[in-house]
Formats: sequence, C-alpha cells, structure tokens
Amino acid sequence: MTFQNESDWTLVFTAAAIPDGMDGVSIEYRDGSERTLADVPRRQFRSTGRSGMSVEFTELPAGTTVVTTVTRPSVENSMLSLGAGTCGDAGVMRAEVAVGVTGSVHLQTACETTRSA
Repeated sequence: MTFQNESDWTLVFTAAAIPDGMDGVSIEYRDGSERTLADVPRRQFRSTGRSGMSVEFTELPAGTTVVTTVTRPSVENSMLSLGAGTCGDAGVMRAEVAVGVTGSVHLQTACETTRSA
C-alpha cells in the first residue's frame, strides 16, 4: 500500500487487512474511545503536508479486503475518505491512496495473479 499526501494538511492514514470470512474491525469514536471487534492487522500513521509512505501486509490469505481511512484530525468532521479494495483469489494486491493538493482523495487497487511453475 502506498499513501501519498500532496495537500498542505496533516492527515492520518489507516489501513486494516481483513481476511475473507473474518467478521470484525476496530472502531474509533469521536471521543477517542476505541472498540475492537476483532484483531486484524492494521497500520496507521500521521502524514504532514506533501509527504508519503508505503506499508506492506505480508502472509495474508487470498480474499483479504483492505479497508482504508483518511482523516484530518484538526477539523470537526475529520473523515475525508473510507474505502476498501480486494482482489479475490489474485495473488498480489497493490493499492494506493492519494490526497491531492485540494484535498480530493483517490483510491486505486491493482490485482496481479501469481503463477505456479
């Protein structure tokens, strides 16, 4: 997963990998409390303006869905984007979340199949 912030804002990017068949997710409420419904691999980081980062989830089964959020913690209605991507039985998923200069959010998912020899 690649996250890119072209805006001047400080943002928080979150990605959670939810394997097929798992019924759960972690929810963070406005008051800062959090409720975990299942333990899923999750990466979260703060991005200052005009910066980016790549993260990798390894050893995830086929059918895993990656859920992403982009928030702007300094404003009242902080959620900019909530997205999800999956590649079904494809071997590798590459995803990018990009925030443009004006704050527009673009989520792209590309699937690559793996071939056995």
